Amino acid sequence: MTKLREEHPTASEARKLSIESEFFCAFPNSFADMERLFGFDMKTGVAAPLYDFPAGMETILFFSNLKSIESSQYYNRYIDINIGGYWQADNIGGAFALGKRFRDDPDQFCKQLAKRTDDELLSVFRFMYDSPHPDQMKKGFAEFQSDLSSKDKRLGQLLQTAYAKLLADYDGHGK
Repeated sequence: MTKLREEHPTASEARKLSIESEFFCAFPNSFADMERLFGFDMKTGVAAPLYDFPAGMETILFFSNLKSIESSQYYNRYIDINIGGYWQADNIGGAFALGKRFRDDPDQFCKQLAKRTDDELLSVFRFMYDSPHPDQMKKGFAEFQSDLSSKDKRLGQLLQTAYAKLLADYDGHGK
């Protein structure tokens, strides 16, 4: 029965797939686009359209929980929007729940990450732990680093390098 349902979705399932596909296509492709949609411009004092915490966060979480998009396409978009990312005191932080996606699908996640350059990966991994107090994330980092290293040594090493640099740059005062 499940196989038949996958081949011939009901009208409501087909509609859901269509909505998720449209949402995915409209979602930002880069960190700069995420900032323009979810961020806050400190220079001008202007909030982006989805800066409002609940609405913006719900939109980001909806993206991070999409299951109907083909894996490589989805992970490539997810990785792209995290390259060049940095923490801000709004909806922009935690690499938009990228770590959660690793836990949901570590093999596919690693497969797509492994295709990226070291510089891209260092940027993504730094953003995952960028915050006012990255030193308080050591336990979560250690668990993720262990899991990632067991899947791909190169990725684990790059994660270690990015986090060590983040901690070295950290001044202990949220900067």
